[in-house]
Amino acid sequence: MDIFEYSEAHWPTRVLQQEEEEQAEATAAANLQEPEVTWTAGAPLEDGALEVELLVVATTAAACALLDACLPSAAQVGSIVPVPGAPGAAPGSDLDVIYGGAVSARPRRRASTIAALPGGAAAAACCREDVAPERAGAWARALLRAVRAARVLVLGSMSAEHYRGGGDPSQEFLSFVLSTSAAATAAAAAPRQQQQAKAAAAALPPRLASGSIVAGLPAALLSACEVAGVPAQLLVSVDQVVALLPDSLPHLAAGAAALLDQRPAGAGAGSVAAALRDRARVAAARDSLEHGAAAARTGSVYA
Repeated sequence: MDIFEYSEAHWPTRVLQQEEEEQAEATAAANLQEPEVTWTAGAPLEDGALEVELLVVATTAAACALLDACLPSAAQVGSIVPVPGAPGAAPGSDLDVIYGGAVSARPRRRASTIAALPGGAAAAACCREDVAPERAGAWARALLRAVRAARVLVLGSMSAEHYRGGGDPSQEFLSFVLSTSAAATAAAAAPRQQQQAKAAAAALPPRLASGSIVAGLPAALLSACEVAGVPAQLLVSVDQVVALLPDSLPHLAAGAAALLDQRPAGAGAGSVAAALRDRARVAAARDSLEHGAAAARTGSVYA
């Protein structure tokens, strides 16, 4: 046995933990502070909140581009304003793609948007800021308090380092699904016709492999829905290199549409699923994301 095998490991110590705790004190209050949600004039609110059948939340550049292109009829009704002084995520997040490359070339405090579809059956929220993991819980609570939804679909991503499963995310698009207990119960209890069940099962993303870790905003949103008893699903894709993001959009759209088709499915879920199957709109989203990816490749995202 090599007695020096672990000599260079950085084992946690009480001194190191205390230093980290002291450094965190400066930003602790900002991390717990929920961002402000502002509404446009005439927003269809009930008791200060937007009530919808379905809420779709995009937490990645690819998901934001997809919803922007596939839901052109959605009207912005609100914004989630970043907390002043709160820390952002580390440079190099995939949101660099949507703003064109270097961190300095894009606003890191851009407000996120809430849009409602015609008829009020569904709403879409696009996170367009860098939400640090320690702030994710407050951001998720603010959104779910502002938008009361009977069903939630989150489009997110996870680090390739935290993925424990088959396939190579550097070569192919990998997506998986996680559900709250309320969503699993609703899906099991709802009646289905045999033909529909077979068709849906063929397109549904598989469950995430055991041992994988989902962190940050996607995990915070799913956890908040679990605590509140809201039926919610997380379609999580494994992080890819920037060059492959545009090619992932058709797969992302198909997976999201398949999840929305699950029973019980109402008018809001049906309309969003149909929009995600519109090939022309998905192609437009791909072109938009490809343009951003090309800009990102011109310089380092760590500049």
